[in-house]
Amino acid sequence: ALAASKKDDKESGFRVFAHGVIECAECLDAGILHCKSQVILGTGWKHMPTASGELAANVDVITQLSDRLPGPVPKFTWNCPFECDLLGKSPSGWPQLVVCVMTIDSQGQDVVVGYCRTHVPLQAGRKTINLPIMKPLAAQPKQALFSWVSGQPPEVKDLKFFTNVEDRGVVTMKRLPGYVRVSFDVSISGMKKMGYE
Repeated sequence: ALAASKKDDKESGFRVFAHGVIECAECLDAGILHCKSQVILGTGWKHMPTASGELAANVDVITQLSDRLPGPVPKFTWNCPFECDLLGKSPSGWPQLVVCVMTIDSQGQDVVVGYCRTHVPLQAGRKTINLPIMKPLAAQPKQALFSWVSGQPPEVKDLKFFTNVEDRGVVTMKRLPGYVRVSFDVSISGMKKMGYE
């Protein structure tokens, strides 16, 4: 009984379960798009294992390639699901979803088009969000020239960078026309027990 009590104390907090879908995008900057997403957690948060003791296989996902749909609207469709089961001790560090939007160059290499990010909704229920696509700009003219010649725009290797306010302040970003649409179904339990409304 004592061991069970210690385990309950260790697992105390509130649970956030989010099932989401990266639905589609509108973007003028490419004819083929795909994206990868990552759920980033702050301090005091962790992923909860499944019944088999492993993390969910589709927490961080990579979509399939999507060709631009014919017509006047530059639309790409993925309908790629993801889900996460999280335990948090405090609303500080609330989980965020970061999406990296990519295309394919003539050599078949991934080229970053831009990035999006959002917090997992703070309230239970269904929510659909159109995330603006932001593109990093070169910090110096020399870097901009190299980027143009090589065909490799500036990119961020670690998506956690976008969840840190201090780090984001040192990067110049340009908003691209278009968006990535993400829908969430969220359930939250244990907030009142932890003293939050």
